[in-house]
Amino acid sequence: SSLLLIVPLNAVLQENFFTKAFENTLLNSRVFFPISFDLFNSVIRSKIKNKQLGANGYFNQYSYEIASFFVFDYLDVRNVSDVVNERKMLFELFNSYSNLFVFRSIEKKIVKQSPDFYKCDQANFAKNEQENCLWQKSLSYGQKKELWNFLIENNNKLNVL
Repeated sequence: SSLLLIVPLNAVLQENFFTKAFENTLLNSRVFFPISFDLFNSVIRSKIKNKQLGANGYFNQYSYEIASFFVFDYLDVRNVSDVVNERKMLFELFNSYSNLFVFRSIEKKIVKQSPDFYKCDQANFAKNEQENCLWQKSLSYGQKKELWNFLIENNNKLNVL
């Protein structure tokens, strides 16, 4: 059976990630949904003086868009699931309708560029997906520390965002 790896276009995969995905995905046993390191919004990131990676982003536990699974496992879960006509996220599909172990771990080898503008209100999302999108949009502006530093340093230019 073939292994499928789904990765968004704004992700940068570092060395040997494919090996890691293959090791963490087991046929008839486990699917892999890594937790990527997401960079903050580019406006915030450009104002942060500390250029170390950890100061410029966060591990996004609310993102499920990176996945690794076997085609056979996907087809099997689609046959069991009675939700064929309803749009369902892959994570929810494997988590709710299969006996497979859904493995999540922090993955330093995936860095995602944050889109400057999420279009949460323009997309055709289910209610829970839209709430997740809005939450991720708020996270992309940084933690309280980064926001306070940004506001203090740019108090006369608040219309930047």
